[in-house]
Amino acid sequence: MKMNLVRLAASLCLTALTAGEVGLSMQVAANAATKASTDEAQAVSQLLKNSQRFKVCAESLDMGSALQSSRAYKLNNQTYFVMIQCFLGAYQGGYEFFLYSPTAKRNAVRPLSLTAFEQTETGQIKKIETFEVGGLPTYDPKQRTLTVQSKYRGVGDCGAIGRYRLENNTLKLINFKAKFACDGKLAPYQQIFPGR
Repeated sequence: MKMNLVRLAASLCLTALTAGEVGLSMQVAANAATKASTDEAQAVSQLLKNSQRFKVCAESLDMGSALQSSRAYKLNNQTYFVMIQCFLGAYQGGYEFFLYSPTAKRNAVRPLSLTAFEQTETGQIKKIETFEVGGLPTYDPKQRTLTVQSKYRGVGDCGAIGRYRLENNTLKLINFKAKFACDGKLAPYQQIFPGR
């Protein structure tokens, strides 16, 4: 219920969003969302308000998408896990993940990388680290796990599913499955990590 109110507040503010009104609309969204769900909305608002300073989605920030679909989860009294939607593509968004710790003197922001796998032109599977991922992320605050389902194309016949646990200020890879061949077949994904 709280998250629906946050989305509604952000959506209402988007209707008035013009180049000159970005700061004001963000403040209105932050105020409405703060009343609805409080600290989590404020964490998102602070990251977006200071996006250049914190290098949030430096390559591709669409403020409308970010205001509507970004989320924060309180980990403890001082720290939030924040998922920022940088942009929205045809069937999934581009996301970056952060730990955010507001303090009296300054705000501490730590970008989180994700381990993933990709297939080279020669068919080899290689491990990569990335700060931005395209997909549909879901976060389980009780388990502190993040699952990202990425489609390599809209049909969904190829893609990846990565599962991570938030521990020691990092996103630790638990499981990674992928189907690299975009062949029109909805076959099961292959287990990549952990290896068999």
